Amino acid sequence: MAENRDVASRLVDGMPAVLTVQEYVAACARVGYQHPDLTVHAGQLQDWYRSEDGMDLEALLHDCDALEAAASAADEAIQVQDRQRAALPEVWQGAGAAASAEFLRRHSDASATVAAALHTAREAMAMLREQLWEAVDNKVEAVIEIEGRAATTRTEWSAATVTSGVGDRATANELVDQAVKPFVDSTIRTDWLAAMRSAMSSVTTAYQQATEDMAGVRLADFAIPGDLGPVWSGSPTTPPSGVASTAS
Repeated sequence: MAENRDVASRLVDGMPAVLTVQEYVAACARVGYQHPDLTVHAGQLQDWYRSEDGMDLEALLHDCDALEAAASAADEAIQVQDRQRAALPEVWQGAGAAASAEFLRRHSDASATVAAALHTAREAMAMLREQLWEAVDNKVEAVIEIEGRAATTRTEWSAATVTSGVGDRATANELVDQAVKPFVDSTIRTDWLAAMRSAMSSVTTAYQQATEDMAGVRLADFAIPGDLGPVWSGSPTTPPSGVASTAS
């Protein structure tokens, strides 16, 4: 859990590859290529890639630490109360002692339920943190790998895609149409977008699983003891036998 999980820094690692691919897509759009998930606006690929912007896994780590501390405190409290409950028969016997012992047993069970819920929450949050990091890390690896498939032609393609009326634009457009556009339509449209959707789906699934795990814990039921001691049921204005009328 102490290992660094900096989403912002990890996303930066893949941004050069995203910008390169975005350049390819923009060039294809200039020669007529259209796709609703790629060419609607200039920053559409960055929108896909940066869907986890602002994710703070350090905050989840703090939550895990707080839940772990609470669970440990609950475990210690249960140990104390169980030791005290075990000592009760040595100093108190009879029907009242038996009733009290049963009440304390139920109280101990409820306490254990609370501790178990805290442990479950901590484990769910820890798993959530790891799954979110895995989703982001896999996405960054994917964009770098996919962009790398065009590594042998990167220099030639980059020179062509930035052409805007200066130099031999016809040659550049031909290169884009015959080489870059097939790469965009066969690889970026399929594998690249699939990696983006997979990351978003993994994030959603991770949150859903954590929510279900925590919502599925059993709720504790702490009973409230009744009044202790003898109860007088006489008239409110008539004191019990043997009690002076002047007593307050």
